[in-house]
Amino acid sequence: ARRNLVAAAAVFSVLALVVGLWLGRKSTAPVRELVALTRAYADRRFETRSTVRSGDELETLGHTMESMADSLKKSSEEILRRTQVESNLSRFLPATVAQAISSGSQDLRLGGERRVISVLFADVVAFTPFAESSPPERVGAFLNQLFTTLSEVVFRHDGTVDKFIGDCLMAVFGAPNTLPDHAARAVAAAEDMQRFVEAQAPAWKKEFGLDVTLGIGVNSGEAVVGNLGSEARMEYTAIGDMVNVAAKLRTMTRPGQTLVTSEVAGQVGSGFHFSPLAQIEVPGRRQPVSVLELV
Repeated sequence: ARRNLVAAAAVFSVLALVVGLWLGRKSTAPVRELVALTRAYADRRFETRSTVRSGDELETLGHTMESMADSLKKSSEEILRRTQVESNLSRFLPATVAQAISSGSQDLRLGGERRVISVLFADVVAFTPFAESSPPERVGAFLNQLFTTLSEVVFRHDGTVDKFIGDCLMAVFGAPNTLPDHAARAVAAAEDMQRFVEAQAPAWKKEFGLDVTLGIGVNSGEAVVGNLGSEARMEYTAIGDMVNVAAKLRTMTRPGQTLVTSEVAGQVGSGFHFSPLAQIEVPGRRQPVSVLELV
């Protein structure tokens, strides 16, 4: 009887161990599957589905994780779409405007608003002979290098590159982002442009055979800024009398010279030095413009 009792106890112990191992594996298998599902979602394989069919809370957790993955996939696709739209629009519009349109907070439609801003025009002095005597590919290569340098200077001072006109760059400070010190930023950008071009001029002389110097005109005042043009073709830009005056100043400059109006000089404070020149007549304006040179 004693031997039978010991044998029965041994058999029951083995059966209990086997049943315990089976139940343990059965209960931990869903957990292992959920861990694998988590790793799949961490690798951004959001299409992976839960295989847990335990009929309890673990199965509910698997379905919840599937819903989470679907939401993450939609969010990822939306972010990618916005990034692509913003990248495409930023080729034609200021970065802040492109961001607003891609996020849906601003419509791409015609219209503008009055804003007090500063406008800068910069171009290469005596560029026409170089363009006339050089192949178009050579001219384009130089302009790409020049505009890359000038654009980086504008962005460094929180300005907006409005457009490129031949060898001329037009930049706006104070739109679309409001900048109380827009005039000081425009003048500081003009100083940096002259320094960068002066430093790069020897390399451009060696590569293109061109003595590169800039003429820059800066003006401040009220203008209309926004999307202008037609429904088929529009651009974000600034228009108004103050823009015309800035463009006129640029045509009057000598090599390496920066001209500003009295409106600009009166706003920038004591951080810059100016030399009064004269008053000029601008075609179409009844009042002359006071011009100063940045020194």
